[in-house]
Parts: sequence; C-alpha cells; structure tokens
Amino acid sequence: LFRSIAMTVDPNWEPSCAWAKSIWHGTPIAMNMAEPITATWGPNILYVEDPDRTAGLKVYLPSPGDTQLGARVGQVIYISGTMQLDSSGSGEPCIQASTYRTNLPGMPNVYLQPLQMAGRTINSKTGNNLGLDVKIAGIVKTVDSTGYFTVDDGSGPVKVDVDYSLTPAGFTVVDAAGVPHPSGGGFVFPQSGDYVSVEGIVSLEGSNPSTAIRCLRPWNSDGNILMSNDRSVPMHGNRNPDRKST
Repeated sequence: LFRSIAMTVDPNWEPSCAWAKSIWHGTPIAMNMAEPITATWGPNILYVEDPDRTAGLKVYLPSPGDTQLGARVGQVIYISGTMQLDSSGSGEPCIQASTYRTNLPGMPNVYLQPLQMAGRTINSKTGNNLGLDVKIAGIVKTVDSTGYFTVDDGSGPVKVDVDYSLTPAGFTVVDAAGVPHPSGGGFVFPQSGDYVSVEGIVSLEGSNPSTAIRCLRPWNSDGNILMSNDRSVPMHGNRNPDRKST
C-alpha cells in the first residue's frame, strides 16, 4: 500500500544563504534572488548576505578579475554554481559560481550596515553567523604583526585575521576626529591595550574542520576598514554615503 502525503509549498519561498548552507557539497545550486554583496577579496572572492541579515555566504566567481570588473560591494548578484566546502580545508561552506549576474536594469545598490556582535557570538560554533558582515568593539589583547590581533569586548577574544596577500591597502586607521592615519591608508597594527572597533566577515580559519576556529576577516573593497582607538567614537564606515541601516 502507498499512502499519499499532502505537502504545502509556500509560493513566496525564495532561496537564501541559510538554505544554501544546508545543501550537501557537490550539489548544483541557483540563487535566484538578489543577494547584496557585502565584501570582496582578491580577484574573484566575495561574500553575499541575505537582505534580512540572518545569514551570509562565501562565493568564488568563475574568473580572476571578476571582483574588479563585474562585482562590487553594494551590488546585488544572482548566482548559479555548485555548493562546496572551502578549498582551505576549514569546512566553511561556499558556492563555486559558474555564472552570475549583477544589478539588473532598474535595480538599486543595497548597502547593508554591519551587525554589532558580541565576541562570544562570533566564536560560537552553534550559530549561523558564518559569512555575516559584523563589527566588534573592545580591547586589543594580543598582537602578532605577521597577520593577526585579538579583540575582547568582555565576552571572549576574537581573532582578527589580516591577510597581507589580499588586503594590504584596504585598511584605514582613523583618529577620534575621523582623520585617516598619516601612513596614507596602509594598515597599521594596533597595540595591546588599545580600544578599537573593527568591521569584518565572520569566517573560518584552519585546514581541518574539526580544529578550525572562527575569526573576523576585514575586507578590502571600495571602502575601507576603519578602526578607532577612542572609546567615544563608534565604528563607522565610508563605503558609500547611501549605505542603509535595516
């Protein structure tokens, strides 16, 4: 005997970053909804985020140079490709895109504000925060000028991973008045004990999923990473004056 089971499909359902992360790697996938681009790295890596800011996802575009020529922060993108685990071995889910389209005619750019997030939430392995554009403010605890420093907001230190190969000129340090550091935009590591506010993408670092750790990766696109060492000055961005808070 066979029993029929009635199923209801929401006609308004659309694919999302959260949904994509649940897809087994190796599965073809089409993100047929407009996903705002929140960050770009190097020649062909970007991050997208659901408009309701509940989840984000790493994307590898098909060709080197795509992030300079065809995909920029603030644009919305439609992606088709294959779900994969990141080639670093960290276990971070990502899409290997085969095709993509950005900003269809009449579609405005979408600039999402970063989410203020506590260190314990960034470090949590149970949340769905991988790929989200977030900011954290706290005290610098450790500094390793070869590539990272840690920031503690009182709930646990967060590793801020600085990748020189991808982001050597994508950082700006500002003073209390918002004046850029005299270095001309190159990244200057903070000192232990400094109070800083940093924006970046929640990502995974490591070559094994079982030992990979959560980290914050500042991005290097059209705008700059801004860090302030003045407690009275909130972290602020300069990607675009139309950048919207939702």
